[in-house]
Amino acid sequence: MKKAVWIVVFALILGGGTLISVQATKSLKVEKRQVHKEEAFTASDIREVHVNTSSADVQFIKGESDEIQVTLSGYARKWKQYSYEAKETNGELKIKLEKNHGLGLSFGFIRGDDLKLLVEVPEQKLESVKINTSSSEVSLRDLQVSHLIASSSSGDIEVSNLQMEEKLNIHSSSGDVMMTDIKGPDAVVELATSSGDIEGYGLLVNEMKADSSSGKVDISHKRLAGNLTATTSSGDVTFSFEEEPPSFMLSYQSSSGEERIQLDGIDYERRSDHEVKGYKGDQKYQIVVETSSGNFTLD
Repeated sequence: MKKAVWIVVFALILGGGTLISVQATKSLKVEKRQVHKEEAFTASDIREVHVNTSSADVQFIKGESDEIQVTLSGYARKWKQYSYEAKETNGELKIKLEKNHGLGLSFGFIRGDDLKLLVEVPEQKLESVKINTSSSEVSLRDLQVSHLIASSSSGDIEVSNLQMEEKLNIHSSSGDVMMTDIKGPDAVVELATSSGDIEGYGLLVNEMKADSSSGKVDISHKRLAGNLTATTSSGDVTFSFEEEPPSFMLSYQSSSGEERIQLDGIDYERRSDHEVKGYKGDQKYQIVVETSSGNFTLD
């Protein structure tokens, strides 16, 4: 009796495997369809832009017209499974691209879609920009915005030539975060990754907090204009300055990491292999770094 049952189970497994194989092979034969959709919105009517997508790379750039132009382009194997909408309501432009996988199994290696969402914004200040993606790449440049929130699971996030007023929040699980020329003397920057690196060049912000598990934190500031905090597990931390800061309180703690401090004029209360406490000037700002095994460089 038991033998008969095992024969039935084995046959079902083989049958299921055959079915999966046939479905996968069939899906591979589906031809890609070209996708191109353009819409334009009066820029003066819009204060906020919110993007939610799991299937398209997102890019914000400076536009040349007086409209906010939204373009979705690329190729998709099963475009009918997508739901796309770009709609303005009460000053908020919502852009949403979702894919309904339906029933059954979905294999990343047979997805084959290549979609890009381009948002062109004229030279104006937006109150808020929010971007939420899964594995998509996110790129923003030449923007003026009070509050920017960008989140991605495995995609990289890159921001450049950004003028901030209030807050910059960036979160990526396994993707890298890259920032270049971020100007916000009154802005607070919060960065978080799991295994991705955090890199920045030419930053001028009021406060910055960086949190990474295994990725490195490497930030170059124009000058020290506020408190800096970095926390990592095994990632190294580097803070450097174009203008040497005249005043700060310094704290570094690590289990097995090492410090490499190259700034002059620091009075040390404690300086050992894995712990540093010191100050310079009237301690106007704080530089606080905590790691498990990561090294710390300050120059």
